[in-house]
Amino acid sequence: MPSSDDKLAWSSWPARERPGAALAGLVAVTLFGVAGAAFSGNVYVGAGAGFALFCCLQRFYFPVRCTIDNGAAGTATVRTLLATRTMPLSSVRRVAHDGKALMLSSSSKSTAADVVRGFLLPLPRRGADAIIREALSRLGTDAVVVRT
Repeated sequence: MPSSDDKLAWSSWPARERPGAALAGLVAVTLFGVAGAAFSGNVYVGAGAGFALFCCLQRFYFPVRCTIDNGAAGTATVRTLLATRTMPLSSVRRVAHDGKALMLSSSSKSTAADVVRGFLLPLPRRGADAIIREALSRLGTDAVVVRT
């Protein structure tokens, strides 16, 4: 929940909240690596393929820290194990939410490119509704709000 007057911060760790899905994902990553090794004939290629897939899923397996800062900078920030991304709040034109995540977009209309261009802030299972309400109030009324 809010950590100061200008900043809304939370963390999400989907693998911890959904251990069954985490286990199923690890089985899938392992099978992907085994298939890569079998098809290539090289165990290192299979291990590399499995590791690459695991790295792609790091937002699920490791904690994600999200911040909406209304201070002088006015940014939304997502910190993961491998990267930190920021988006200026002044560029937010559309906010979509489904109870699992907030998607901030610089386009006022939904497009297929939102998956790549959009800014995804995952939400924890507990307290997601309160975070959504607080985030929408901090983002202001200029953005189009869509519940998906």
